[in-house]
Amino acid sequence: MKMLNEVTLQSRTKWCKDHLPWQTFLSLLSPYKHKIKNIGDKEHSSKRRGSSGTYNSTETDCTEILPDVTTFTQDDEHISICICPSNLIRRGEWSALEKVLDIMHINDNNLEAICSCETCLGSQSLLHLACQYQPPLRTVRDLIKCFCGSGCQADFYKNQHPLHIALNNNATIEVIMCLLAFNKSAAMIQDIEGRTPLHILLYQYPENWPDYPFRQVVDKLCEAAPLSLTTIDECDMKPLDYALLNSSDDHITETMHARTEYANQNIMKISKLAKLCCKGNKLAQFLLAVGNSRNVRNLGY
Repeated sequence: MKMLNEVTLQSRTKWCKDHLPWQTFLSLLSPYKHKIKNIGDKEHSSKRRGSSGTYNSTETDCTEILPDVTTFTQDDEHISICICPSNLIRRGEWSALEKVLDIMHINDNNLEAICSCETCLGSQSLLHLACQYQPPLRTVRDLIKCFCGSGCQADFYKNQHPLHIALNNNATIEVIMCLLAFNKSAAMIQDIEGRTPLHILLYQYPENWPDYPFRQVVDKLCEAAPLSLTTIDECDMKPLDYALLNSSDDHITETMHARTEYANQNIMKISKLAKLCCKGNKLAQFLLAVGNSRNVRNLGY
């Protein structure tokens, strides 16, 4: 299978034999079949001059004809198509996106070759982009497989991981748990507003989540990043403050209070150990200095 941004159909027979089943390809474009038939219409197309100086093909404006296609050209011999993953994401065409990911084997290394639009290349990864639009769990899993490298990094704009973005955009509990399992270290990261995923969850406080699964997500975030309980955002708020402000669940507020107290105690212990280590270093430096001076005297200096 060719990993190209342009799929060339020399003929239907050759396509079926060497590349993909024709029906599989058509299924990606099925919502737009009636528009494809009108590809030669003057109002949607413009002529392109060939190497011989004559107009030998038609180039179609993808934004008017096929919203999910960045390039669509045809001439007497072939049709060339490039599908834009970010358009599929914005339109919520999750099944089509999954087919494109599978067919084109999109990943961190070849996305630019497949689609060079500003949205695809401007996003940290398609996983970051998809988390803005409440993707289903199966799509998130596919995107994690394709973008396991860039998907583990914060984005360029708000220093947010997919976990932050999903929590800010009302993702399902299953998606949140999947993203946390994928990258637990993201639970400790603060975005540009100083908020960790735990801050965001208790600030947004999705009311459509059942109590027990909500508690599970809170527990998982606390276990993954216990020190995030003591982190203060730009509004001078800790996760506990948001819990007290937004939650009517006594179990959540009591658990958060106990966890925060425990985290504060651990921070105090860590602070004491750091001071002891500092004193220990000074003592070690003194003993080394004494030892060196004795060695010097033994040598007769």
